[in-house]
Amino acid sequence: MADIQRRRTARGEVRWDVRYRDESRKQRKRSFARKVDAQQFASGVETDLNRGDWIDPKRGRELFATWAEKWQATIADRKPKTRESYESIVSKHLLPRFGDVPIASIDYAMVLSFVAELQATGAASKTIRNVRDVLRMIMRLAVRSGAIKVNPVADVTVRRGGKKEMVFLDPDQIMSLANEVSAPPARYRRDERRVSGYPEYGLFVRFAAYTGLRAGELVGLRVKDLELLHRRVQVFQSASEAYGQLQIVPTKTYERRSVPIPRSFIDELGEMGVLC
Repeated sequence: MADIQRRRTARGEVRWDVRYRDESRKQRKRSFARKVDAQQFASGVETDLNRGDWIDPKRGRELFATWAEKWQATIADRKPKTRESYESIVSKHLLPRFGDVPIASIDYAMVLSFVAELQATGAASKTIRNVRDVLRMIMRLAVRSGAIKVNPVADVTVRRGGKKEMVFLDPDQIMSLANEVSAPPARYRRDERRVSGYPEYGLFVRFAAYTGLRAGELVGLRVKDLELLHRRVQVFQSASEAYGQLQIVPTKTYERRSVPIPRSFIDELGEMGVLC
């Protein structure tokens, strides 16, 4: 129970002190100039403690930058590319806007205004959604840590932009591209003495087109992942660039899958030195 006590200051002013114990049984106090304010606060504290909704005022006064740092320490298990993206969003978009703001002062209206500002700059809808999602995760940590009661980003929506029409090459176009890559003009060749061109690059283009592997999955392939006798390629890792280095990580879905290799590629792959 919250206890209300009347006292007089050294200047002769009357103050009303509300003393209570938080969820950890720590003694806390807050003073008011009016008794009615003290009574309302005491009633609210008792209700929050009974419901388990009490928040620590001290934590609520901590700056957003502090909570952003705490949150970034929780994402060490994410893929390097994901961590780099999140960190970029925090430093480029969130800290300039909210860094010096107490976490408890960030409300729904402030977040809506922030989203509107991003839209006014012409930022892509996907970019704005990514920024919103990172902000939401940081605020969720503050909620679960008892710094704020509700997440002000929970119901913030971002309009979706129009989908770009995907372009698919037909078989003839794929072959034309592969042939051009195999035999580029001399000025584009890495080694002008290589008169035979680059047949391995053409094979790579056709392999990518007819297996449907993602770019990162293609880069992450190893010789032992190709099972030529069974005409299959095992896909379970991918390559991406993060922090200026090439990172080999699990596939996007974290699942291993077996993809068929067209029969016409088997001999060419074998000639390139790929063992069965």
